[in-house]
Amino acid sequence: LKYVMSQYPSVKPAVYVWQYGTEKFADINASEIYSAASIIKVPVLIQLFKSIERGQLSLEDKMVLTDYYRAEGSGGLQYQAENSEWKIDTLARIMITDSDNSSTNMIISKLGSMTDINSAIREWGLKNTYVQTWLPDMTGNNHTTAHDMATMLYNIDNTNFLSLQSKEKIFDYMGHVHNNRLIQAGLGPGALFMHKTGDIGKMLGDAGIVFTPNGQKYIIVILANRPHNSVLGKEFIVKASEVVYNYMAR
Repeated sequence: LKYVMSQYPSVKPAVYVWQYGTEKFADINASEIYSAASIIKVPVLIQLFKSIERGQLSLEDKMVLTDYYRAEGSGGLQYQAENSEWKIDTLARIMITDSDNSSTNMIISKLGSMTDINSAIREWGLKNTYVQTWLPDMTGNNHTTAHDMATMLYNIDNTNFLSLQSKEKIFDYMGHVHNNRLIQAGLGPGALFMHKTGDIGKMLGDAGIVFTPNGQKYIIVILANRPHNSVLGKEFIVKASEVVYNYMAR
């Protein structure tokens, strides 16, 4: 990974990889704070399911789309009719699969506020992940670290943290993300990937859990600061993903 980094001097990455079974890991700048971009939707999704498990709301509940929630950038909900009704299940799904910003704002509101989500994140023991701005967050005010994000991914799969039913639903969303051009582009045939991507001008990232055809399973988070919208960020993430996958799948 460090060799790949040396080939992209204008890209400043944070990488965290953790292998199930062996608990071996790779940590490169994983405790440094990065803009989260749309990867911040992962803790929003987790808190949604924590709230569902506490009986505070249901995936069948509905919300009304108003101009208050409408957000430009990713997702098509912004173009839907004023006062149209949407199930929480649909909002959560498109928040992840389409990276829809308007649905994210609706879910944040349903959960109380950004302050409520940040309080929950602290309860999970994470100190460096903050939801500070509604989407789209083009200036990068929402923050995380590669290690924090890896911990969240681990806990999605941890039945002491979330129920099996919640995990299955979250994996259903994260297994159908439309953006397959980052870590997924570096995986071999037959690999499964549950993940969430993020993309703003200065930062490109991807975070998820990989299941290889030979039975290996690993968490991988790559956050890459880059020159504004530089394609080098994408190239680095794909090549770094290839390096990790080739190691795991051998």
